[in-house]
Amino acid sequence: MAHLHDIDAVAHLAAEATGPVRDWALCGLAMRAPERVDRFPDLFLIHDLVLAGRPPDLPDLLAAAIEDGQLAVEAAIQATRMAFIRPADTCVIEAARAKLDREERDFHALRLGALLALLGAADTSVLRRIATVAGNKPSAEMAFVALKVAAEDQVPDTARAVAAGLEHLLGATEDVLPSLFSFLGVQYADLPDRISIAQASGVGSQIAGAAPRLPKLKGSRRARVGTAVRHLLTHVDWHLGADVLRAFADTGKLQRIGAVVAASWLATDGGYDDALAGVLVRDHGVDPHRLGEALDAVTDDDAEEIADALRAFRPGAISLASAVIDHDAVADALFETVIEHGPMIAAIHGAAARAAQRDSSRVVALLGNPEHRAVGLVLAPWVVTDHVLQTLLELPALDERQTYYHALSLASMGTPAVADRLRPLVRQLDDPESLPTQLYEGLTGKPLDA
Repeated sequence: MAHLHDIDAVAHLAAEATGPVRDWALCGLAMRAPERVDRFPDLFLIHDLVLAGRPPDLPDLLAAAIEDGQLAVEAAIQATRMAFIRPADTCVIEAARAKLDREERDFHALRLGALLALLGAADTSVLRRIATVAGNKPSAEMAFVALKVAAEDQVPDTARAVAAGLEHLLGATEDVLPSLFSFLGVQYADLPDRISIAQASGVGSQIAGAAPRLPKLKGSRRARVGTAVRHLLTHVDWHLGADVLRAFADTGKLQRIGAVVAASWLATDGGYDDALAGVLVRDHGVDPHRLGEALDAVTDDDAEEIADALRAFRPGAISLASAVIDHDAVADALFETVIEHGPMIAAIHGAAARAAQRDSSRVVALLGNPEHRAVGLVLAPWVVTDHVLQTLLELPALDERQTYYHALSLASMGTPAVADRLRPLVRQLDDPESLPTQLYEGLTGKPLDA
């Protein structure tokens, strides 16, 4: 497939340009030549595209970026959850520790602690530093770090010891539970209250692939949720999340129905030996450690199954797809997924944009279909080909939101041929310093109004 810009020209922009033009060029390199990416972009909206490219120096790039700003911490958390960053990447750990030592803002300290805990690098010094900055602020991050520290230090009855100090987290809405169990690598579905406990248990078991039986439940909702959780976890001893659920159930305050989903998933999912199969069919991709094992095991022969997992929106499937991104079945499934779930989900957006580098016809088809045009416009800035350019030039007038992405896509083509079509769109944006304007002028070296 012929791109409008030679890759050496893109690399030159990444090295010499500044601001959005440099970031655009870095994304172009990540999509087409990830081995040439030498820094992480500043613009948060495109971090997912660089992650999708999986540059071989990604740990070093993130470590350097963490030193410079908070947004890279969020990218590092995402990369860790996708198993692109592992506990062996000590440069990221060292950068996060150094940043935490200087951090004075509570939210940022909590996120740094979460990153370190995900990487198995949270210790009592990390916990003390977070407590100094954030105090006793109820948060999933604080709970997660405390649990991981206690587990690493082999505190007897880890979850109970920590949960006793976290009982205040279980308010009427239990707001921290979805995030906490996400950190712990446990499947959690935040179902509406009208769902019965039996139905919730069925959801968890359906994900895991078996169906546990529940005893007859009596009493208040809290009593019934607690009884169900304890019963489901009777023989579960393989996951810290089970200890946490039991400890919370014993407080008598647990009432969120998602806790039953989590308990049912744990009860029917333990000890699945094949990491790749666990991600593909049993949602083990919520656990970065298991996902990493699965990612290391992927071969071309797994592409069809990965495509099926993408369509089922299995956690971790997008990470696995990165290893077989050039397979047609995977590309087809990625575009079906991005249409169904939307391009604003970062990992899907990045993976679909990367898959489109080999064949831009999928993006052209989206642009030509009014029903899916919004998806095509979000992907088009990263698929810079003559075919995409011609399609963009021929698009009709669009609504306000699509006009912005239309302008951005045209500017991203980096050619004066778009100027006449781009000018009226930029006027509609009513912002002379808009990103499309900056990008066009930076890429072409010409003022848009000339």
